[in-house]
Amino acid sequence: MFEGNLNNKIRHILWVLIILLLPFDSSPLAPGGVIRPLSIYPTVLYFLIYFKISLKVSKEFFRNSLFIVVLLVFTLFVNIISYSSVLGFAKFLYNVFFTGVYIYVILDYIEYYKCFHQGKQFMESFSKLWLKASIFPCVLGVLQFIFINFLDRGIIDEITSFFVYKTTGRIQLTFGEQTFSVIYLILSYILILKFHPKCIIRKVLMFIYVLLFFVSASTYGFLAIIFSVFVYIVLYRVGAVFRIALYMVFAGIIFYILFPYLPEYTQVRIITIGNILRDFDIFLEVASKDDSIFLRIVNPYIALISLEYSHFIGAGGDSFGYLYPKILLEQFPYVANNPQIAPIVDGEIIITPKNMYLKILSEFGVLFGGIILLYIYNLVRKIDSSSPFALFSVVILALWLQFDAYFYPNFIVFIVLIYYSIKNSDNYSLF
Repeated sequence: MFEGNLNNKIRHILWVLIILLLPFDSSPLAPGGVIRPLSIYPTVLYFLIYFKISLKVSKEFFRNSLFIVVLLVFTLFVNIISYSSVLGFAKFLYNVFFTGVYIYVILDYIEYYKCFHQGKQFMESFSKLWLKASIFPCVLGVLQFIFINFLDRGIIDEITSFFVYKTTGRIQLTFGEQTFSVIYLILSYILILKFHPKCIIRKVLMFIYVLLFFVSASTYGFLAIIFSVFVYIVLYRVGAVFRIALYMVFAGIIFYILFPYLPEYTQVRIITIGNILRDFDIFLEVASKDDSIFLRIVNPYIALISLEYSHFIGAGGDSFGYLYPKILLEQFPYVANNPQIAPIVDGEIIITPKNMYLKILSEFGVLFGGIILLYIYNLVRKIDSSSPFALFSVVILALWLQFDAYFYPNFIVFIVLIYYSIKNSDNYSLF
């Protein structure tokens, strides 16, 4: 595929390994907490071998780097003054460092690829590699569906445990959280739809993506699709509101028909959410018993009001969890005895806002957080609505409404591709 010496071949092999291992982001063999990416090993090796310092630094790179340093110093200062600890800073530093490593490796490989191929071939090559990487997770997902519903669930849990640090008893593919499997299926579907040449394998995999998405019956996944539609309308298709509304009605009818066939777990969640929207007192009752619903609905609210507790300067990067117990006990004391929430109150578990936008605001305050959100908004607005990356940006923005990890390789890959496409649209196209 590539001309040149052994060094170039090693670079390409490492890149292939990175993409093939992306689906294994909850590996018992990788470092981390909730996110334990197995791809971190070839990525770090690539970085160590090919990292080089350029004497020519763009103004934008300098500004961005300086801003990140400011956020790190700010986090360290807040950690020491407010919490007499540097644990939040250490976690934030870890996330910043490895996010930077992944960004460097992706950009470096794109530049390397340009030396041998036309720019438009990159996304086709990347999508083919991603397609191959998705085969094993999909096969495992199908097996999980079969065993969980028709055979001995214990067998498939044993098999799944080889690839993830915890099993959920649900369709999770090679991911420790079902949320992550849904994200992977959505991103995979869009990628293959937009960039991969039409073939039988492509059609079969796209069907499997959709099938696994529906049988997983993830409330988060369904809400993400709905949010994506609304975000897409606001950003790119304000004039098509009526037509998209018709699609939504049609989709709602199909969902209503299929509702009785969804797993009982999902049915109960959807009914509970509906009841909560009708009567807040029901929420108070449910919240004291169902920690999952409480955390997903209340955590973003706590993140917002935490600004007042931090005097609007923020809690520091990855440090929201240190403010959380105090706010929870003052605002929602009735859930403090919940077996799942009690460890959070006691400081045994560090919780997150469950929303990227409010995580940014709660941790970096009105000033720094506002700058970051404004930067994201301006970047997205630069994407042409006809660009295939417009759909990726919309989906990621929607998924961030219930996802808040700074370091997540599957997102980083697409965010870098979106960024590169915008910055190099005049002289180099990825599609």
